[in-house]
Amino acid sequence: MNQSQLIQAITALMPNANYSRDYTIAVDASGNATILLWNNALGTQPTATQLASTLATLQLQAAKAQQLQLLAAAYQAAMTAPIAYMGTTFANDPVHQQILSRAVQAFTLAGAVPSGFFVPDSNNAKVSMTLAQLQGMVPVVSASEWAATQTWVSVQEQVAAASTITEVQAVVW
Repeated sequence: MNQSQLIQAITALMPNANYSRDYTIAVDASGNATILLWNNALGTQPTATQLASTLATLQLQAAKAQQLQLLAAAYQAAMTAPIAYMGTTFANDPVHQQILSRAVQAFTLAGAVPSGFFVPDSNNAKVSMTLAQLQGMVPVVSASEWAATQTWVSVQEQVAAASTITEVQAVVW
């Protein structure tokens, strides 16, 4: 392990330990670092095995956090991916979701959509819709969001269960 990794492992094991004041490090020509001097007032000097194990745990935690960030971005993309409906696709970002929700609610209460009602598709083409077609879009959007949510929960569980960095990085959307 290099000097930075060694300091990181010591800090995790002994949070009150201060480099230079409480311990010093020697680095060989290959860049491998070891504890040179240790202040026994801190307690027993960590063994190479303890340090390696702690570093591995820290690296695994960091890999999990990084992978979860990547997966969270994929989740957000899936939650707002265009929706296929009526032979075209419709935008599904938060603004369009809110517009759809309000339109369904208002026109369901009114009992009909206004004359000439349309919903623009992803290419901004006007897609005429009846009230039933507008209402039919809701379960399509909900099904897409539910599928994304199920995947999100699954990948989080897989990352949590991973015991190596390779296993963590193998978890993809």
